Amino acid sequence: MTRRDRFLAGFLALAVLQLAVPASRLVMREITLRTGTRFKFKTAPVDPYDAFRGRYVAVRVAEDRAPYAGAALPKHGTKVYVSIAEGKDGFARLSAASMSCPAGPDYIAGRMAGVVFTNEIRVALPLDRFYMNEKLAPKAEHAYRQRGEGREAWLAVRVRKGMAVIEDLYIGDKTITDYLKTE
Repeated sequence: MTRRDRFLAGFLALAVLQLAVPASRLVMREITLRTGTRFKFKTAPVDPYDAFRGRYVAVRVAEDRAPYAGAALPKHGTKVYVSIAEGKDGFARLSAASMSCPAGPDYIAGRMAGVVFTNEIRVALPLDRFYMNEKLAPKAEHAYRQRGEGREAWLAVRVRKGMAVIEDLYIGDKTITDYLKTE
């Protein structure tokens, strides 16, 4: 093999690797959306714009505290794994946080955001942006902030092997898109 052939082979391998990394992230997201366990998270209000990904509705998961049973509390910003369970009301609850990956299938990787009590921590979950159509996002943000009494906002989230992907944003029993059409 000549020097030119080795250079060409190395260049092609590097090009394939550069395409494989973002492609694998997209594939993992799609697999999570299709096969992940569906949970409902209550939200609390937070017209943002991301130059690379477009308009989105800024959301904040209301349930952001989890019991922590480890010997020493993790430092702020440290990666933690949070087990998810469905509560009696049908909404997701953070049942336990730890520094190691749980054995069960339903958990999310988040970041340590603070200490509530000696055995309870706040967790920053990767569920803060719901991307949608450029024209509808400002209206959706307004509707989300101005929702009426008895109309809870919540997220449908798919969870699989630590990855969480927002499936849709709901106000009451309607998706945000349907809510904007009818209101």
